[in-house]
Amino acid sequence: PGVIVEITGEGLSSTRSVRFGVAEAAFEVVSDQFLRAIVPVGATSGPITIQGESGSALSFDLFEVAPWIEGFEPEMGKPGDSIRLRGLNLSQATSLWLGPRELDFVKLADTLLEATLPADITSGFFRVESEAGWAESQASFRVIGPEPVVTGFHPNQAASGSMITIQGVQFNGVSDVWFADNQPARFSVVADTQIMVQVPEGAVSGRVQLSSVMGVAVSETPFLVLGSGPFADAVEPTQVSYDESLIISGIHLGQVSAVYIGPQLIPHTLVADTQLHATLPEGVTSGNLILQSIHRRADTEIFIEVVGNDPLVAQLEPPGGIPGDTLILTGKNLNAVQSVWSGNVEWGFESVASSQMNLTVPALTPGSYPMELRTSQGSVLSAVRVEVYDYQPIIRSFHPQVGQALTTVIIEGTGLNLVQEVMMAGRIASFEKVADTQIRMEVPPGATSSTIDLIHAGGTVATGSLFYFSPIMDSLQPIKARVGEEVTLLGRHFQGLEGLQWNDLDIHPIHQDGERILFIVPKEARSGDLTVVTPGGRVVSPQPLGVLPQLDAMEPVMGPAGTLVTLSGSGLGEVTALLLGELSLPFERTADGELQWVVPSLAASGVVSVVSPVGFSTAPQLFEVRDLADLSLEVTGPAEAVWRQPRTYLIQITNQGPSIAREVLVQHQLPQSIEYRPIVQPGVVTERLGNVIMDTILQLGPGQTLTIEHVLETPNYGLENHRFETISATFDPTPDDRQQDWLQVITGPIPALSIQTKGPKTVALSWDAALRGVSPRLMQSRGFGPEMDDWEPLDNSPFNLLGDHYVLILEAPSSQTFFRLFFEGSEYLFSPSLP
Repeated sequence: PGVIVEITGEGLSSTRSVRFGVAEAAFEVVSDQFLRAIVPVGATSGPITIQGESGSALSFDLFEVAPWIEGFEPEMGKPGDSIRLRGLNLSQATSLWLGPRELDFVKLADTLLEATLPADITSGFFRVESEAGWAESQASFRVIGPEPVVTGFHPNQAASGSMITIQGVQFNGVSDVWFADNQPARFSVVADTQIMVQVPEGAVSGRVQLSSVMGVAVSETPFLVLGSGPFADAVEPTQVSYDESLIISGIHLGQVSAVYIGPQLIPHTLVADTQLHATLPEGVTSGNLILQSIHRRADTEIFIEVVGNDPLVAQLEPPGGIPGDTLILTGKNLNAVQSVWSGNVEWGFESVASSQMNLTVPALTPGSYPMELRTSQGSVLSAVRVEVYDYQPIIRSFHPQVGQALTTVIIEGTGLNLVQEVMMAGRIASFEKVADTQIRMEVPPGATSSTIDLIHAGGTVATGSLFYFSPIMDSLQPIKARVGEEVTLLGRHFQGLEGLQWNDLDIHPIHQDGERILFIVPKEARSGDLTVVTPGGRVVSPQPLGVLPQLDAMEPVMGPAGTLVTLSGSGLGEVTALLLGELSLPFERTADGELQWVVPSLAASGVVSVVSPVGFSTAPQLFEVRDLADLSLEVTGPAEAVWRQPRTYLIQITNQGPSIAREVLVQHQLPQSIEYRPIVQPGVVTERLGNVIMDTILQLGPGQTLTIEHVLETPNYGLENHRFETISATFDPTPDDRQQDWLQVITGPIPALSIQTKGPKTVALSWDAALRGVSPRLMQSRGFGPEMDDWEPLDNSPFNLLGDHYVLILEAPSSQTFFRLFFEGSEYLFSPSLP
């Protein structure tokens, strides 16, 4: 606000108003093509609106207004607390500071920022910075600890016995309240921000103190007790010369009989019960103000600095300059100054009044210097230092900071008469020196967003921030993409990128420069326009960027009519059609990246695909449409069979519907050496492949049952494992009843076992060859004698078939070794030493 903006156009002579957002600006019409306006308080970033006699017009470019802070809540806080700042033009903020500490912040709106206080924060003023400028809060934010804090009283003065409210924060846990002179008071904590307290009898004016387990709080301002002794709460000025009057404000000052500064009595005059005037005589020195009455002495906390007749510097404006500049020094007793020095260099000056003198910056090297003020009585070293700048152009500001080629820019600073050339991005700009403090230039054609460089005999100085062009977007590569793919945006003037938006989605680039922006298509993206936002304005892509659909999975991949199928992937939010083969099906979006559809009746197997206005995608698998037929298998057979005797298994297949089951395959997995006697059965095609009998049922209608007969014979006896299973192209909702395992017991002759000693250490075992699969379990003693308890297992193989018997030869380590044999449920103990 306050910056002069130059506006060019046509028909401007009829202008009736100029508005920056909703704030109306003061303006001056220079010609039909040119006017000047002053940015008003309350202006917001955006196009400038000009109202004429026949209508209104908006500026082509967006005008960026510096942020403005209206206030913040709460007014105090501790680390970890959230603070909200209210104002205008805050969405363009690039940084937020509290005192010297930069804060992380979130932009909630153009009028609202939120930040969380870090652990190392200190009190100070908030400062918001943007490319258009900066703003500082009018009030200071106070950082507090866990102890209670007193912010005020209501009312702020009352008589003894009155009830008052102490206001503040963190009052829960307060255990004691004292008035001045350590007078305890009765109180009640009403809320964490309020305490009701009774002013104690005999209380005097002064600060109030609270105590809790978290610490002690002392009020920043005193509480005034009506009817008590005199109390001073302010003195003006607190820096005073001899014979200068002090104005003392307070209550009950009519009771004052004497006024002291430290131990020194000073004359005073009663003006009212709330005001005294006092005059400092020669020789008084600095000290605290003390008021004496008949009844009591009131020591105040107000310190009076007595400067006597010495000069006192209060302010230097501006705080510095280049050699030859004039600076204004204000303070006290300045008419007594005879000379001003910085080291061995004397300053030129002009005494204007006792409170002001004008200084001329001498030929000093750049730096910060103290000032020594010399009088006839001595010298005083000023606490205010002066900054001497390099003898070169100094840029303090420029405006506007956004525009295009041929935009007029005003540069303000000092030493600008030294400028020989103005350049932007390597392009020479035309310019005019309006004064030593101002240059008017035109942005050169062909320039890009960059600093403005002032060339002078001693070198180059540049603006502290860029002049921004309005961004231009030329093309997208590609114009259609899937989630996770990379997109390149080509154009110009992307410097200072503040945001990239796709519809309402914020996009985070993986690379950017003045002419390119690269980003990855996010999962949440929808087809639409891209918007690039820079300090120079915003621009929309020349064509929308399309999000191609992508199907990643389908579950299930087969089923009958009525099956609910879920498709998952990305870019599905814009799908308009779903196809099974060439059949268009209705569908429902159940979640982000998920579609569901139901297999219709009479549908055929095929490719599943989705179509959007941008493109199409197919599922990674075909969907197989199968008839629904609930098949079950049940096997009956002999509980016990005899070797070398035929036995029959009845395999019953039932179709519980609702559809016809065609070409149902029944598999019977056989053990080795089984003989099968084929039987011709109507509607069944049977063949044997190795150890598998396969029966194909040509057709089985709903509610029908078909029984298949298998007749088998085995030359072996013992246990046999059989597996029966049905396989069908139809969809079976209960597949668990389509398979059955059968363990068959085969009885044979009584096992005949022979144990023969063949040598001093050799034993031969033999048994009937009909006992196929019988494997004896053997153990060998680790010592000697049949009473040994320490046995180790023996490897049972190899044993060989000799004629009609299996034979196993055992070689013992000693003739005294014993063997334990477990054979067909019996246990045997033997040794080569035993016949």
